[in-house]
Amino acid sequence: MSVVYFHLIINHFPVISLLLGCMVLFSGLVVRSESVKRVGLAIFVLAAVCSVLTVLTGNESAEVFGHSDQILNATINQHRQAAETFALLSYMLGIAALLGLWTSFHRHAVASFIAIFCLLFCIMVLRYGIPAATTGTSIRHTEIKSTQVPNSEPEPMRKDNDD
Repeated sequence: MSVVYFHLIINHFPVISLLLGCMVLFSGLVVRSESVKRVGLAIFVLAAVCSVLTVLTGNESAEVFGHSDQILNATINQHRQAAETFALLSYMLGIAALLGLWTSFHRHAVASFIAIFCLLFCIMVLRYGIPAATTGTSIRHTEIKSTQVPNSEPEPMRKDNDD
């Protein structure tokens, strides 16, 4: 499996994990379940790990394209900047979630406050995930297509005159 394929697979996990973690943590706060809150915080940690993998594979994937097309390079650089900002915020959320897990397991009074902070911070981080995702979708991945379809219009139907 090439690094480009792996990047195309793994790049969805940070955003989806943050959305899932946000919903789980919110549910845990509403029902006041410490175990559900812990699951939400653990999902944030998983999202941070996936962000690390996404950035690493993304940087290597950008090198596959080379520097032949200036428009493509500009799109890749725009995506890289948005993705790095999103990843940095994801790392920070992962660290805050680790702190939240630690305080939760040690039954500190600040555990609920850290969980609420993580939930609000996650919403802000997701706001930065939108530009990373939209700029990433505008990059064409022609290097993974095995065949090119020359004409995308359907052929008109022919009527057989067998009668």
